[in-house]
Amino acid sequence: MRFPHRLGLSLKFIWRLLLLLCKHPRIHTLHIHTSAGTAFWEKGVMVAAGKLFGKSSILHIHGGNFLPWWESAGPAKRTLIRSFLNLNNIVIVLSSKSKDFYLNEVRCSAPVRVLENAVRVPQVEIAHRSGSTLTFLYVGHLKPEKGLLDLAAAIDRLDSSIRSRICMKLMGDGENTETAALIQQAFLNKWEDCEIHFLGPLSGADKWSAFSSSDVFVLPSHSEDMPLSIIEAMSLGKPVLATQVGAIPSLIVNGSGGYLFSPRDVRALSDIIQHLVEHPQSLAAMGNNNRERAKQMFSFESYESRLEKIYLEALIH
Repeated sequence: MRFPHRLGLSLKFIWRLLLLLCKHPRIHTLHIHTSAGTAFWEKGVMVAAGKLFGKSSILHIHGGNFLPWWESAGPAKRTLIRSFLNLNNIVIVLSSKSKDFYLNEVRCSAPVRVLENAVRVPQVEIAHRSGSTLTFLYVGHLKPEKGLLDLAAAIDRLDSSIRSRICMKLMGDGENTETAALIQQAFLNKWEDCEIHFLGPLSGADKWSAFSSSDVFVLPSHSEDMPLSIIEAMSLGKPVLATQVGAIPSLIVNGSGGYLFSPRDVRALSDIIQHLVEHPQSLAAMGNNNRERAKQMFSFESYESRLEKIYLEALIH
């Protein structure tokens, strides 16, 4: 999104917030969702606007880009980031690892609470694998930071006899036409013996159909926090291949619910794919383990209860 358009949208939302606070003076607490970069500055202004009206605020941080964004920031920028965080009555993060980062590295003085993501997955019929082909599904933006060039390189390392037993589906679009074209170029018309499908951005029944008809979910990102897509795949009983970044190691038990590998480790990813193609009998047990783990850890009932406690805490401030 170009800067003038983004700035116009930001000013529009801030103006609407100010009007809302004027119209409804009984509002006590603002629950504001954000990520790193431009979104953080936008939401920081909203938090500051709320403080002018005497409102409490809960800043709910999503996305896996905050750590690299913080590490690339200079001293002045870090001070400003910390100041915006400390304006809040409560900061919500997605994992215990993230909480340690905000408390120890960022030195956030506002209370930091952990609220893991949750998903409500509809009842769908899970397609059973047929034949010798293994279907892998990726869901997310089509851009290099998601490790998709690594995934293409991992497929390229495989012997033709293994590639011919792989179907790779990629769901999502690029943040812009350039990144989408770069990823498509890395996969399309690259191998005659490997099935590649770009599904585009899907939602509703089409999205869940793509999940249910896949055998393995793959997310080779260079950075993440707690990806909803992994929890969705777990809820549908899918094994997961993912990088050891963010909260992912707390989601997937390595060897039990799938396999974890270091970001950019093309050889490890290639070896894991080959192992699964050659030993597909392990998939059902890993998928079942993930489904049970998702039920226990990421149900909406548990999420709502924990969020309610955070709201009650904000009310006493």
